[in-house]
Amino acid sequence: MSYRSLFALPFLFFVAALTTEGGAAPSLGSAVDGELYLAAQYKPAVPVIRRFTVRESRLTAPSRLFRLSPGASVLSLDPGQASAGTSLDAPLLRALQGSQNFEPGYVPSYGPSVYGASGVLGYSKAGVGVELEVSFENFKVKRFGRPMLRGSHEYFAAGGRAIGGTRHAALEGGAVFMNSAISAGSALVNICRSFPAGPYGGGVAPYACLGGGAEFLDILGTGSTRFAYQAKVGAALSLHPRIGAFAAGYYRGTLERAVRPLPVVALVPRGEGGSPGQLPFESSVGIQYLGVEAGIRVSL
Repeated sequence: MSYRSLFALPFLFFVAALTTEGGAAPSLGSAVDGELYLAAQYKPAVPVIRRFTVRESRLTAPSRLFRLSPGASVLSLDPGQASAGTSLDAPLLRALQGSQNFEPGYVPSYGPSVYGASGVLGYSKAGVGVELEVSFENFKVKRFGRPMLRGSHEYFAAGGRAIGGTRHAALEGGAVFMNSAISAGSALVNICRSFPAGPYGGGVAPYACLGGGAEFLDILGTGSTRFAYQAKVGAALSLHPRIGAFAAGYYRGTLERAVRPLPVVALVPRGEGGSPGQLPFESSVGIQYLGVEAGIRVSL
């Protein structure tokens, strides 16, 4: 799907809403004369990773990924040279430089964002609204196993090759990267349409929104900006002529874009007595989000 077609979705929805006869009955945010409003909302979500790859350059195939073995401990570390000025603990840094401490099969998994939040500035008239929504979410990487070293689940290696051909094969060469969390901030323009509550709706008015904009993503220690698109369906309840509550479920997707260059945390030697090399790596990550939101809206 092209950028042009994604930007066209909110526009087409807006045109359809304007041409719909028998618009929504007046409710919160649907005054005939139009009104400006502010909203604050709690926005928890879970990320859905479509793919996670690391490669040496855009012209090379994806590298094989290795995770730091949960069983790596101070007693099993290879001798290593600590880099000056590093913020890593010496035992963890030594583990990351040890070829025997990695195993194939790194697939990251992220936990939910339980502290996501957003703010909205909007304008609505006759059941059609235009919103500017700014949100922030943070998804921490999940632990796997019971790691002996604190924080070791946040690191993985790429670019090397396995020696031995087994699950516990040694890693020869490669670079180590940190993957602690996905931090996502977005600025989206939503086009919303509210619908009549009906005689038995109890003052609850359903609504739907489509939107698009920019997402500012921080992953693997590197920031990037990508196009984001969003759809949500919910319901609003009037608590006061100028105050209302609302809740909705939403889906947000992003267009995949390379993240580069990736900061290297440590290097694994290429072999016995060999020196590690360093290449300009990049990553490609496809991310979608599924979540719910609930908040309060105040008409100005």
